[in-house]
Amino acid sequence: MVDSMYNILVPVDGSEPSKRAINEALKLTKGREDQYQITLLYVSTSPAYFPIYAEDTEQLVINVHELERAQGNKLLKTLKDQLHAESDVLVNTKHLFGSPAKEICQFADKEKVDMVIMGNRGMGTFGKMILGSVSNRVIQEVNAPVLIVK
Repeated sequence: MVDSMYNILVPVDGSEPSKRAINEALKLTKGREDQYQITLLYVSTSPAYFPIYAEDTEQLVINVHELERAQGNKLLKTLKDQLHAESDVLVNTKHLFGSPAKEICQFADKEKVDMVIMGNRGMGTFGKMILGSVSNRVIQEVNAPVLIVK
């Protein structure tokens, strides 16, 4: 990543709030695309979080992992292509596995992002019951300004 550019991290999951977060990032960069880069981050839930009941559990874990990898990469490519169609801003993508809040915070701190823009809720049913559990943890733990988009 280029150090002199302002780096905006946008965690995505395909939900409407994450799509609105991308739109907010685009608004911020409009007219100054050469000064910004947007990093789209997708976090696949680790297969360890899935209950697995099968004789050949190792094979099932690999299949779930590969399915998650393919779905995440497809979403990132689709979103990156949409951004390129709308803007000249530099777009990076990153696909990680694990707990979304933990991975987002660690990535943001490791990459020293300048800002995180994310939706207030994600795709998960459980996540809809708990008001923005991932976004709440990111607000508490990340060492950068965080913009939460409703």
